[in-house]
Amino acid sequence: MAFFYFLLAIGQLNAQTLDKLISSDGALSDEFGNNVAISGNIAVVGALRNDAVEVNSGAAYIFIYDADAEVWVEEAKLTASDAGLYDEFGTSVAIQGNQIAVGARNHGGTGAVYIFDKGENDSTWSQISKLTASDADTGDYFGGNIAMAANRMMIGAKGDNAIYGYDQGAAYIFVKDDSTQTWSEEAKLVPSASGIIFEFASALDLSETHAIISCSYDNTNGISNSSVYIFAVDSGNWTQQARLVGANSKLGDVFGSSVAIDGNHALVGAYLDDSEGQDAGAVFAFAFNDTSWSEVGRLSAEDSTAKTFFGKSVALSGSNAIIGASGADIVGVNKTLTDVGAAYLFKYVDSLWSQSQKIQAEDATAFDQMGASVAIDSTMSIMGASGVDDNGSNSGAAYTYIESEGLQIDLGDDQVVYLGYDPTSCTSLEITNVPVGSTFLWSTGETSSSITVCPTETSVYSLTVTDSLGNVATDEVKVCVVDINCGGALSRTPKVSMCIESFIQPGTYISLCVPIYQVPTYLGIGASFGDCDLVPCLDLEQGRRGRNTTEVIFNAAPNPFVDQVTILFQLGESTQATLDIYDLTGRKLARLHDGPIDGGRIYEKTWEAGHMIPGVYIYRLRTERQVFTRKMVLSR
Repeated sequence: MAFFYFLLAIGQLNAQTLDKLISSDGALSDEFGNNVAISGNIAVVGALRNDAVEVNSGAAYIFIYDADAEVWVEEAKLTASDAGLYDEFGTSVAIQGNQIAVGARNHGGTGAVYIFDKGENDSTWSQISKLTASDADTGDYFGGNIAMAANRMMIGAKGDNAIYGYDQGAAYIFVKDDSTQTWSEEAKLVPSASGIIFEFASALDLSETHAIISCSYDNTNGISNSSVYIFAVDSGNWTQQARLVGANSKLGDVFGSSVAIDGNHALVGAYLDDSEGQDAGAVFAFAFNDTSWSEVGRLSAEDSTAKTFFGKSVALSGSNAIIGASGADIVGVNKTLTDVGAAYLFKYVDSLWSQSQKIQAEDATAFDQMGASVAIDSTMSIMGASGVDDNGSNSGAAYTYIESEGLQIDLGDDQVVYLGYDPTSCTSLEITNVPVGSTFLWSTGETSSSITVCPTETSVYSLTVTDSLGNVATDEVKVCVVDINCGGALSRTPKVSMCIESFIQPGTYISLCVPIYQVPTYLGIGASFGDCDLVPCLDLEQGRRGRNTTEVIFNAAPNPFVDQVTILFQLGESTQATLDIYDLTGRKLARLHDGPIDGGRIYEKTWEAGHMIPGVYIYRLRTERQVFTRKMVLSR
């Protein structure tokens, strides 16, 4: 199901379409979205407190992206074959090829990871193996986090105490035999540290050549802090390559709360960093120069405020990164929604990481905590929001965003102006879905983001936009001119042609020549401009097709209405159609339908108007050959 959400491009608000994922059987306290993964057209969402088998036994859900329909579809619900009470299956999830790994950190008291496979010619996901540590012990939390790359998988066990006798933690590397599709333990990684460490593997990530693993507490050199270790692999042999600590970071910043690595880049979150405000958060960027790792930047949200928790989660894919900020608020004029959460997209361009977009759900409520988990694969991102309450308190949700390649702009549908009635003789052309810093050039020579045009004949206007990265995009829009003057030169009172539905024979339309001073009255009872047999934006010969007088249904009920109204429509032929809501100034408020309709079929669309002020509103159905306009009244 597609929803509209806020997507901010470097501080600018733009409307974009995202997908909101909710489990088909979501329930109270499932925490669906506690962990997420995405790869190609596959997304996996954990729900560690789902009660499918036992209380908090957990589950994970697989969604497949249908590119033709542009929607995500739930394909499967995964549970462990030996699920038990409080296993928390779904604590962690990862995808590699046709295999999915799901962690259950409490299973058997030690933890386990389950592997599911979908063969190339199979449509069913099935469990093919269960992984446990070779030296498993109670309280290891094996499977608390997972990362996969190529034919390897890394599994965290932050509670492992095999070395010091307390929760110093460890990370296990498993390798897949491609011929048998089975996994075997390759190595157990622990840091070479001169001090005390605690909860090593509290966060981790894996690339084809490196592993990055965080440590919640590390007092190496007598300095208490948190840290991150990087390991490299060569012919199956893993060696510690670096120990990273952020410049000026301190223990309370939780440096390493999230980590990501890809190629020669690594990102490390410190979601309680105070540089931009108390607990505003930060992400440290590191780069590898073939011999060593060094800090190359410190990232923060451009609208950073206290308690944003920027860096709570982080994911990396080539030159694209996504950073979660689960504490971000939405501040309104009279109300602030706290801990709504947000996600920020960053791009690596000209040796610098720069914020490109901010994503925040328009349907957000307090404590949704979107961005507590994130994942990215090229231009496809997913953000967990386990605090969403759609199916009960903390039932959870996830949001996906597919970023368009390069710069794309859209000036929208063709527009119409009517000569003969001054309020309709001009129209505004505006572009909004572009990054801040872009420049504009209209075919009129104007350089603003919006212009007003008053053509006297049908004209095409083009706009070229250049963003700060040098990307260029062009779009055009046609403004159709309809001369609605009528009555002739001898008429003492200026008149315009209008079309209205017959009150005596509903479905039959009558063309009238109306004095200008009566136009507001006729608009108020549902009349539209122009002859009934003229379709704007088609030439006169093509446009005079006539209206079907027997098979048209187009009305709103109840009318007047309070808060909600249902619009019914039926046409006699199949066509493409849009159904829009306008106020009396002509400003479009909502689009209720955009797509094909079947001739003879009755459609029902509902408009929620509880947030609108009482008054008269226009609903308009536009097809390839016809335009129908009606009036409805919102009362209180």
